[in-house]
Amino acid sequence: MTENKQTGHTEIEPLRYLPSASAGGRAVQKNKGTKIL
Repeated sequence: MTENKQTGHTEIEPLRYLPSASAGGRAVQKNKGTKIL
């Protein structure tokens, strides 16, 4: 749960930089979540 919250925080940073980063960050979060599961 702590890792998930941290990922969200990092996602907000790139999201502000570029919209493309948001899509990439989202895919990474899904991949990480699946691995943790």
